[in-house]
Amino acid sequence: MVRYQMAQSAGLDIVSHLGELYDVKEHLTRVDDLLSVIPDPIIRTDLEQNIVYSNPAFRARLTHGDEPKEAVELEEVLRSELKTHLQRIIEDGGPNSCHAVIAIGDRTLAFEVRSVPEVGIEGKTKSVLSLLREES
Repeated sequence: MVRYQMAQSAGLDIVSHLGELYDVKEHLTRVDDLLSVIPDPIIRTDLEQNIVYSNPAFRARLTHGDEPKEAVELEEVLRSELKTHLQRIIEDGGPNSCHAVIAIGDRTLAFEVRSVPEVGIEGKTKSVLSLLREES
């Protein structure tokens, strides 16, 4: 009887955690939906500074002619001041802002970049979310 109760309790815990994971997934989907309609470029980078998400506004800025350019690593597109900025956020764990220049083909765009760390449940930075506001 005790084993049955323990198994039942463990099963309820698993079901509860699955429900929580579903809620988190739903929340992330809604966040991504919101980010996709913001007119400013937005990127999410992982701890290795790879772009793991970019909204349509960011991808539109990375178009050279008719050919869309997908950025996998920041090294391909961004100059060092943004890489340094993102590394500082990963190390410090707090929000920050900087000015960055992005070269796309023969164009050079200047942005004010505001970034925040995205922290996992264990309290460690998992990724960095950045909004880029074009400077005139």
